Amino acid sequence: MPLARETGPCWVLLVPAPGAGELHDVYRGRHKMAQVWQAVAAHLDAHPEILAAGRLTDGQRAEKQDARDRRAEVLLAEAEVPFREGRWDEALALVDRAELASPRLERWDRFRRLIESKRAGG
Repeated sequence: MPLARETGPCWVLLVPAPGAGELHDVYRGRHKMAQVWQAVAAHLDAHPEILAAGRLTDGQRAEKQDARDRRAEVLLAEAEVPFREGRWDEALALVDRAELASPRLERWDRFRRLIESKRAGG
């Protein structure tokens, strides 16, 4: 499902790349809009129930976001163990999963820089 993240005065649209299984940042120009809409259309074709889903109330949306934020915090706490043990790739993978759980927390790059710094001996 495409994700959007507020980044200052604009939003960043993240969409699944066809066949790649990863998210790509459209705002930074990695993909042409035609590719983006092709990925969105493919996702909607695979999951037509999205279009028929009812609208969530503000309270329901807030509950879902809170649950995503809690999941991200759990994953981030889990990343501390491999970080302290020097298992950098595992720590980075957990930070990536935390960001996917709740992109809005917007501190993920700071954690990645910290892990990369420790990996480099800093």
